[in-house]
Amino acid sequence: MATGKVVVIGAGAVGLLYAGAMAHVHPGQVTLVTRRQSARQTLPPGVTLTWPDGPPSRVERLDVRLPQECPKVQADVALIAVAAYDSLEAGRIARSLLKPDGICITLQNGLDNQPAIAQSLGAARALQGATSFPVHLPAAGEVSINSRGATWLPPLDAAFGWLAPWLAEAGLNPSTIADPVALGWRKTAIATNGYLSLILASPMGRAMQSDAARRVAEKACLEILDVADASDAVLDRDDVLRALRAAWTNSSPAARSSLYNDYIAGRRTELDERLGAVIARGAARGVPVPTLELLYLLAKARLSLPAWGRKRRRGRSRNAAEEAARQGAGRIARNSPA
Repeated sequence: MATGKVVVIGAGAVGLLYAGAMAHVHPGQVTLVTRRQSARQTLPPGVTLTWPDGPPSRVERLDVRLPQECPKVQADVALIAVAAYDSLEAGRIARSLLKPDGICITLQNGLDNQPAIAQSLGAARALQGATSFPVHLPAAGEVSINSRGATWLPPLDAAFGWLAPWLAEAGLNPSTIADPVALGWRKTAIATNGYLSLILASPMGRAMQSDAARRVAEKACLEILDVADASDAVLDRDDVLRALRAAWTNSSPAARSSLYNDYIAGRRTELDERLGAVIARGAARGVPVPTLELLYLLAKARLSLPAWGRKRRRGRSRNAAEEAARQGAGRIARNSPA
């Protein structure tokens, strides 16, 4: 079977997982690309992956580079693992590193990443994928995988038939999905667990042991499915709810969402690009989402707490999601009994 070269763009937990796991089984064929000089300097030469159901994997030397250090036009596949708000830049980097017929697959959270990347590569080369591995970085060069997840790939040409076997060898559980748009909505709906984790400032596995949190997550999930319906995404509601509930019982108490990881690390979160984007779409389509609006405001309140060294940004205009959520919360308050 033909093989290729892979670049993974983004040196966060997901990027390190994919680059490290694939480099473990195909050394010399995988490069991790980070845009940050600080990350380039602080990452150790190797990476250790700690799996929930097996021995750790150790890559003694992972090829980590800045974009300008990479040979140009040399990769067959780029996997995008940056935050959603950096999709445009990631697309430009991918264009500079891919062969003319190379493809880019986004593994990011959110609904608008593929169109952003397509601005640099075109829709035919910018493809929607997804991942469900809950991971975090306990130390530099160490990746802790809380539970076995999956990698979803779009249908690929035969020239890229080697990619799924590579991912399988790496323990990344690939499967092909026929409708990438529906997959994006499905993952967005299941992500309601992560919003509760952020609001409660608790690892997702522990936060979702609460019956009250589970009921709120279900209500929020159903509202996201309402917006998906209005956006012409075809989803099996029962399947999505089963997946949401399965995360409650299949995740370890220490399992973390990316929103929670960003929060405790003091990094910018993807709240606006994920939950905010759904609220804005609901408002544009006339779909009421009161639970989502309340979760958004509670999450904003959590992120504004000074206990984590956060500074309120002054003079920042409200985005469409924040405005819709504020108006929705006002309606709730006005209609609530005294």
